[in-house]
Amino acid sequence: MDITGIIKIIEKEAKVCNLLRPSRKREYVDARRILYYFLRNFHFLNYQEIGDLCGNRNHATILHSLKYFDFLLKTDFKFRVIYNNVREQTGGRQSEIEELTQQIATLELELLTIKLMQNELQV
Repeated sequence: MDITGIIKIIEKEAKVCNLLRPSRKREYVDARRILYYFLRNFHFLNYQEIGDLCGNRNHATILHSLKYFDFLLKTDFKFRVIYNNVREQTGGRQSEIEELTQQIATLELELLTIKLMQNELQV
């Protein structure tokens, strides 16, 4: 999906108008965080490119914003709902990071199972 389509979906889900306007209201900041995450993880843009596309923001602004994305996804229900709705409307796929994290968790579980089976055989 193209970037303008993603912006429209985020604006609709977050209930904000003109997502890229220079507002520090929480709903705008969180909506931009979701946009930055999509641009970084699905369009593979670097921080400077994201900043340039999003109103000439500094790359450090993008980095700082993305730094708290995972924390908010785990702790803020409203943020998680908005993100999940946007992800579903943009194709429902996971980012490479999410896929790798899921694969690692599966492999860790398999390794634990193997270790438990080995311990049972030794006893």
